[in-house]
Amino acid sequence: MISVLEKRLASFVRRFMPGYDYIAILYKLIVYIFLARNSSQTLVSKNYKIADVNSSLVGATFFGYYDRHIENKSGDFILINIKDKVAFLHVYSPELQLLFDQKLPIWNLQQGVLATWVNDNEFIYNTVYRDNVVACRHNLRNNTNIYLPYPLQSLSLVTKRICSIDLAVLRKTRPEYSYTMCDISALSTNKKELLITDLNGNKEISISYSYLKKLAFEDTKINNFKLNHCIFSPSGRFVIFLARGWHLNNKVHALMCLDCNMGIVKPILQGELVSHYNWLSDDRIVYWGTKDEIASYHIIEMTSLEVLSVNTLRGDFREDGHPAPISYTEFITDTYPDRLRRSKLKRIIIKKDYSSNVETIATLRQPFKYFGPRRVDLHPRTTDGTNIYIDSGHSGVRRLYKISKVL
Repeated sequence: MISVLEKRLASFVRRFMPGYDYIAILYKLIVYIFLARNSSQTLVSKNYKIADVNSSLVGATFFGYYDRHIENKSGDFILINIKDKVAFLHVYSPELQLLFDQKLPIWNLQQGVLATWVNDNEFIYNTVYRDNVVACRHNLRNNTNIYLPYPLQSLSLVTKRICSIDLAVLRKTRPEYSYTMCDISALSTNKKELLITDLNGNKEISISYSYLKKLAFEDTKINNFKLNHCIFSPSGRFVIFLARGWHLNNKVHALMCLDCNMGIVKPILQGELVSHYNWLSDDRIVYWGTKDEIASYHIIEMTSLEVLSVNTLRGDFREDGHPAPISYTEFITDTYPDRLRRSKLKRIIIKKDYSSNVETIATLRQPFKYFGPRRVDLHPRTTDGTNIYIDSGHSGVRRLYKISKVL
């Protein structure tokens, strides 16, 4: 009841009172001081245990986005360590032997450097090379680097394809998803194109932003158009990505899908809010957003590029989150902090009739200092739901944690 009243009051203030953002921050601070600050920092289900992945490291540790795995098949894992505002990319063995240590010239708190495993011996990440932001493939076994001509956005382990977008556009329109510590000229290697390349950076597909804007929004006048959040399907054949912009002071969204084998791209969801999403299989996508003005998780059933149905997942899913797939019918997700600064980690099972079973794995209280671009999203990552990696600030410091199922 209180949350409903809060939302109605927020809607009124946003429409009729100036300075909404400052009023909202002040209200959240008051709630935090009088209600949230003394609440429990962590509540973890008895079926799970939580541990800092490397408690000996000083400073902050984190990984970044939710759409890729921290571990390779051997159990080696990647993290970023920030000490005195300087970031280092580390790779550790399961026994915490340091395998790689590199100072980072660029990074951001939401996605890190988009570090991604190519195989057990090699990973790829964004860095600066010859004054340009590009992707670097590093081989742990022979300590060699291969620099690509474009920055990384996503990678298919199956087809060995790489997706790249224009980070200069993101720098201007959504800087927390780009790199602000370099000159913007360093982000000029990809100039308003969605690119699909091989592992050496050779172009396979190139699609202009102007074409994609027309495809996504037709003749509607769109300002600050951008692409973000590209994710390959499990087979590597398809890439979904989000086209966004502004029309008459309203944010507009289109979820797009590219068939990399055919070179055909189509919008698969238009006219709805789309926030976060992931593949559950090559013919099933879960997204958080709206369908017919209902904010929830929704399941897109499709074949190739044709949408068969969009079904709302039944349950209390009014809070946005980042879905990480386990299987065709199961995913892990999180929530943003509520009015008491509590982030939740959940395991969700989808039934045949689109009802759901929900298990709350953990509830973690985030300090008030982490909000806006500095926020700590849990960004869950998992392969089978047994081990789940999250970023969290509940200890007072941004840290990377491993939540393991008690067997």
